[in-house]
Amino acid sequence: MSGVLVERREAMEVVERRVSDFNAQNLANTAWAFAKVGQSDEKLFEAVAVAAAGRVSGVAVQNGGNGAWAVGAG
Repeated sequence: MSGVLVERREAMEVVERRVSDFNAQNLANTAWAFAKVGQSDEKLFEAVAVAAAGRVSGVAVQNGGNGAWAVGAG
């Protein structure tokens, strides 16, 4: 496996473990970043979606839009 793929896999594993610590901005940025590079991982996006659902009242319109785009693109 190439170094880049290993780094992405490791990054996804860290996100999946720590996603509950993320604020709304972190969640939106993380989902956007993985979607932008074409890294679609159902487990990762599910973890982000579950964490975001618990923070709906604290999600700014821009964060919500970015997160929705990322889930659609991912």
